[in-house]
Amino acid sequence: MRREEVRGMSTTRNSDICRRFFDEVVTQGNLSVVDEICAPGYRLHATLSGAEALDRQALKELVVSWRSSFPDGTITVEDMVAEGDVVAARMLERGTHLGEFRGIQPTGRPVAYGSMTFLRVIGGRITDHWGLLDMPSLLEQIGPHAPVTDEHPNISLVRQGLDAFSRSDMVEVKAYVAEDIVWHVPGRGRLAGDKKSLAEVIGFFGEAGVLGATTFSIDVREMMADDDFVS
Repeated sequence: MRREEVRGMSTTRNSDICRRFFDEVVTQGNLSVVDEICAPGYRLHATLSGAEALDRQALKELVVSWRSSFPDGTITVEDMVAEGDVVAARMLERGTHLGEFRGIQPTGRPVAYGSMTFLRVIGGRITDHWGLLDMPSLLEQIGPHAPVTDEHPNISLVRQGLDAFSRSDMVEVKAYVAEDIVWHVPGRGRLAGDKKSLAEVIGFFGEAGVLGATTFSIDVREMMADDDFVS
């Protein structure tokens, strides 16, 4: 095997480890994964960690604290690049402010903000981690001067679900769509009819060619809600 192929396999493996960190540790809150993919000497230098670097135990406490502030928080990796033992990622973080955060009491407001990170992976484990999130944007969305919105909570839910569909993120879609969903497709064509489960709905969009590497997107111009109906 050529050296270039070995290097390519290594960077792919490093990227997969970092994706597990954001998916399993942060988004899912599975702290047992920390000791598996983070080295004993792991150090975190990040916006939320302050001036001092955090070790593995402090990382776990930070994740618990963040998830108590934003229990439904998710991290979507939008770009990831690996070179040697370093992995860089650009991400979009979302959640709902349901717990105290930096002295700000729960507002119930949805938030979305960007973040960037660099991780060093050696021997299959993360040794160093540098992270920067858009704290001014986050605080602006939950602070006392944040714009007041009376948007129905179901509108926010539907909006996030449609956005996940646009990105073909079926894992995130499942967080917003019921397994027994009924999707009505009008017409008399081959794909028309009622799709009576989440699996059938995903299959419909896949067969229609709007999932994956396409230019398909859903552009919501206006939404209205009344009780459990959203249009």
